[in-house]
Amino acid sequence: MLWMIKMNLKSWLLLLLFFFSTASVALEPEEVKRKLTQQLMVEVDKVQSSIVPGFYQAEIGGDLVHISKDGQFVLTGDLLDLHAKKNLSEQYRKQKRASELANMAKDSLIIYGPEKPEHVVTVFTDIDCGFCRKLHRQMDEYAKEGIQVRYISFPRSGPNTESYFKAVSVWCSEDKNKALTDAKNGKKLPAKECSHPIDEHLKMANQLNVRATPWIVSSSGQEFPGYLSPKDLLAKLLEPQ
Repeated sequence: MLWMIKMNLKSWLLLLLFFFSTASVALEPEEVKRKLTQQLMVEVDKVQSSIVPGFYQAEIGGDLVHISKDGQFVLTGDLLDLHAKKNLSEQYRKQKRASELANMAKDSLIIYGPEKPEHVVTVFTDIDCGFCRKLHRQMDEYAKEGIQVRYISFPRSGPNTESYFKAVSVWCSEDKNKALTDAKNGKKLPAKECSHPIDEHLKMANQLNVRATPWIVSSSGQEFPGYLSPKDLLAKLLEPQ
């Protein structure tokens, strides 16, 4: 916790230095976006007003950053509200995760569990991941806890690899749920090709900074990296947010 406080103090000292330095002309959000895109050679999105005076907030590479309104300074790292005792950056990321996943079409996912669940989680999964297989073997137990699991394919080896083509074959099967279960049980599936959402799934994983599998995300956007047993996952979902 001490290092977080030190980092936070350092960031705010820099922020005060920028704020009280020679006044410069504030740019419009689109101007800031254009300037940073040219200088950093990265995609800059959602430039908008920030709670921090004299700064905009934006997304660069999927991460929330703060940019001085003259486009000169970029602050990275979490923004902490010490009075409210909240991590405002994580709050933003939670809202983003919840929104992005809620907007995914159900027919682009493979879904297990009750039709009228008490809880819904999205799980980024890799067919060849050992803990993903362990989670999948307990699917009936998750269902008994009232949890519906919505799978997004995230072959960690990347596009055009063995794990990737397994995910494609699952998606192109007539019974996707059975095919996924068979694949996670080590059964070799016949290679198949069709129109599939696996590339979009990989893009979503990148946008949300998913770094491992299984990677569980609640409907509120809370993320739980790694495997959780059905009872442990239910306990996490019942915790106050």
